[in-house]
Amino acid sequence: MTSTGTKARKTPPHPHLPKRVAGPPPKGAWPHFAWTLDKTTGFLFVAVLLAASGGLLVGSEPGLDLLRAVALHTMNGSGHRSGGPYAWLLASALLLGLNAWYWCRAVVEYQFGDAANWERDLYLTWAPRVLGLLPFVFLVFGLRKIGSGDLRVWGMLGAGAGFLAFLMLRRPVVRRLHKTGTELIAQGRHRAGRVIHATLIGGRYAVLGGSLALGALGLLLAIFDPVAPAQGVGPAAVALLALATIIPVMVVLIQLGHEARIATVPLLFAIAFVSSFYSDNHQVRLLGATPPRRPDVTQAFDRWRAGLAPRQYGVPIIFVISQGGASRAGYWTGDALSVLEQETGGDFSRHVFAISSISGGSLGAAGFLAAIRDQPDLAAAGRLRQRVACFTEQDYLSPALGGLLFPDLIQRFNPLPGVRLPDRARALELGWEAGWSKTCDGAAAGVNGGRMGQGFLNLWDRPNGPWLPMLMVGGVRLETGRPLITSSMAFRSGAAPFIDAEDFHEVAGQDVRLSTAILNGARFPYISPGGTLPKGGHIVDGGYFDATGVEAVRELALSMFRPDSQLTAARGALPAIAVRPVYLLLLNGEASPDAKPAKGAQDLLGPLRGIFHSREAHGRLLRTNLDQTHPGVPGRDGEVITISLCDPVAMDWALSEVATQTLRQDVALDRPNPNPVLACHNASAMKRLKAILADQP
Repeated sequence: MTSTGTKARKTPPHPHLPKRVAGPPPKGAWPHFAWTLDKTTGFLFVAVLLAASGGLLVGSEPGLDLLRAVALHTMNGSGHRSGGPYAWLLASALLLGLNAWYWCRAVVEYQFGDAANWERDLYLTWAPRVLGLLPFVFLVFGLRKIGSGDLRVWGMLGAGAGFLAFLMLRRPVVRRLHKTGTELIAQGRHRAGRVIHATLIGGRYAVLGGSLALGALGLLLAIFDPVAPAQGVGPAAVALLALATIIPVMVVLIQLGHEARIATVPLLFAIAFVSSFYSDNHQVRLLGATPPRRPDVTQAFDRWRAGLAPRQYGVPIIFVISQGGASRAGYWTGDALSVLEQETGGDFSRHVFAISSISGGSLGAAGFLAAIRDQPDLAAAGRLRQRVACFTEQDYLSPALGGLLFPDLIQRFNPLPGVRLPDRARALELGWEAGWSKTCDGAAAGVNGGRMGQGFLNLWDRPNGPWLPMLMVGGVRLETGRPLITSSMAFRSGAAPFIDAEDFHEVAGQDVRLSTAILNGARFPYISPGGTLPKGGHIVDGGYFDATGVEAVRELALSMFRPDSQLTAARGALPAIAVRPVYLLLLNGEASPDAKPAKGAQDLLGPLRGIFHSREAHGRLLRTNLDQTHPGVPGRDGEVITISLCDPVAMDWALSEVATQTLRQDVALDRPNPNPVLACHNASAMKRLKAILADQP
């Protein structure tokens, strides 16, 4: 018997669910409600999933910037604006809402039988509808919050209203069609009546098959073509589509677990934990060949100083330090370096000895170096800035999200040790490789478009070519917490290492692609996972130890310019050289010292907040050490010059047009502020650096 005392159907309306109908309800309002909640346990998972994802989307600055990238145009390297991402966002919201409603409704029909048994129950009728509407509610709120145009807000409202109308009118229409089919059969028109009935039944299977097909398609694309389809859809839509495929699987598993009295979600966590010991798919991508020989620090310095003429105030030797921060840092670093290169006619990079980068800063540094290496005429033609921005401004979050929510998620529950699906780190690297092949300038098309997929050390493999600054990508060895640096020069050679850190090439014994070298410093959870090293251990984001990359430069300079160093002395055919150390800090984000007190869930989130902000404070401390020591040479201290972002920009692997415009205008902006964290003096900093290059005091 069902909750209303009527006879239950012998076969539930959804043959793909277990054949069981709920027993009679207990008496009393609260026992009845508790019993109903128990029978609809899958609702809670759907509600938590939608609320958590919607809250992240509209309640965090990175999430809002994803909406800006859709509503206010994503920068995709072509400079073109398109309504495609918004259309995909609308479609993904419809699909997510449909799956949320349908599968919760399936639970109701499975547990309570015919609609006549429960249609007067407000909770059973409206809970699935409300859950189906949640994606539209969050998106409308988010679009209004970012100041999107009225047309897009009204478009999302209209889609939500149409969806609600469909839910409310569906039942009367279905009943009418079913009645019509029955009448046709009674009139002897069996074929027409059966077609109507089969269509009504087939609609349910279509939703089931569509959900499974979408999940399979997403998995295949994330494995075999993780970049172009994901970028075409956009990061927000990728996330919503993935959630839409997760809901059917989880609702069915939760209902099966409920029947067997098994806590499904804790069981899945336990399976994922056990599988993590033997189903790791986060191995660092290696080239599998002996890496080219790298110069040590002395050899690199000798190459740097070869051909440099003496200066009255010393030959400027510039150390660039690039703070991490995903695509924000990548764009900021690449843009600042490109502007300096263009405005000095190439003299800037000729005097840069090394670039130390963390996380996203490595994206901009690598893009800049690859551009001036492969296309040296871009700076003189005034196109370098555009070329590097074309690479750093693209959407790299969509491929990473696709990898995270499809193959990587399935891999977590993989019981087969020998089966390894591609991970999100590979998707992110392939995104960078594809991104470099794109160009904003037709004249630059086809010039070594595969550079990001080639060996990291190949970038410097031209002994007789012009000088190219060294690059040190800062990572961290997970097991020890020590820096693990992917460097174009061997900094540990000689009696004493120049930098107190591990050398990635010594640890791995092989070279990696340039894209992998970038990721070696950008493995910050949870978008990019820690990488498994070939001989054991893991490499994670360099920001865990030093969010700016300043300590590697400070130690390097102290070793190079210590009083007993013979680095600048005459050696062989090289005369002695008087240098003028300059430390160029590229900062793109800083927590205010006047930050508001943290509130909410302190017992749970307090330790994580403390670790995160301690990391930032440690970075500031290391920069203070550089300011205080500013390693120099006898008779001349080093000089620290800072170019810092003036306005807040969300940290993410996708940038909206608003974000890129802010970054471009801030790079040459002076804005004094009593709070030093909020002040920027970028125009003055660039002017000072150009004066140093012009041999002014």
